[in-house]
Amino acid sequence: ALRVCRRVCGDESREVATALGNVGLVLFNQGQIEASMAKYEDAHAMYVLLHGEDHEDVARVLVNMAAVLDAQGKGSEAVAMQEKALGIKRRTLVGSDRNGVAEELLNLGMP
Repeated sequence: ALRVCRRVCGDESREVATALGNVGLVLFNQGQIEASMAKYEDAHAMYVLLHGEDHEDVARVLVNMAAVLDAQGKGSEAVAMQEKALGIKRRTLVGSDRNGVAEELLNLGMP
C-alpha cells in the first residue's frame, strides 16, 4: 500500500506520511517497536517538511512516537515528546478541535 501511495501521490505527500504512520502503528501492534519508531520518524520528517513544526499531523505522530518511547522504557523521553505534542495542539487547535488538548493532558496524567 505504501508503494502504491508513493507512486500515485509522490514521495513527499501527506498521504505518504499518513501511510508511514499507519505502517508504524501496525508494526507497534505486532511488537516490532524499533521498526515502528523508524516509520514514525519518517512520517514525522515528512509532516514537518510539508507543514512545518506546528501542525496537528506533527503532533499526532509525536504522540505515537511517545508511545513507542514508553514501550521501550524511556518514560522521561516519552513525557517530553508528549509535552511537545501538547504544545503544538495548544497553539494550533481551536473550537471543538481543542478536545485534542484534553486528550494530551490525560495522556500526561493531568486532569
